[in-house]
Amino acid sequence: MVHHQNKGAQSQNKVNWAPPPMGTLKFNFDGACDVKRGVCGLGIVFRDHQGHLKGALAVPQVGNLPPRSVEALALLHGLQFAAHVGFTNIDIEGDALSVIDTLHESSEDLSYEGHLIEEIEFLIKSFPSYSSHFVRREGNEIAHRLAKEVLKVKIEDSIEGTG
Repeated sequence: MVHHQNKGAQSQNKVNWAPPPMGTLKFNFDGACDVKRGVCGLGIVFRDHQGHLKGALAVPQVGNLPPRSVEALALLHGLQFAAHVGFTNIDIEGDALSVIDTLHESSEDLSYEGHLIEEIEFLIKSFPSYSSHFVRREGNEIAHRLAKEVLKVKIEDSIEGTG
C-alpha cells in the first residue's frame, strides 16, 4: 500500500521533529556545500516512532554542485541505503522544498537535477509505503549537522590514502 502525502507549502510552519507512526521510520535528509574547498556533504538520518536512531549516513562529495543537486543527492543516497538494509515504510522529511515538491509532480523534471529526480522517483516506487513532506531547518537539525560535519573531512587525504 502506497501512502503518499504532499504537505509541501502548507506545512512550512512545522518546526520541531515529530516521530513517525509506529511501524514507520522517519527519514531526514540534508545537504551542505563548502564552495571554497569544492566539497559537499550529505546528511541522512533514520529514526523510529520513539526517536531511536536506526541508521545514519554522512557522505562527502567532491565538487561544487548546486544546492538543489546536493539535496537531491542526499535524498537519493538515503533511499538507496533504506532499500539496501530493508527499510520498507518511510516518512521522508527534508528542508529542501523544491526537491520535496518535485516528488509530487508527474511531469518530467528538465532541471539540472532531472536525472537525480528520475532515479529518486524510480527507486521510491519500490517502497510499499512512503510519505514525504517539507520541514523547516529546525526540524531537520540532525541531518543538517551531519551534512555540515562531513564538510570537515579532508577529502585530499582520504583519496591519497586509498592508493
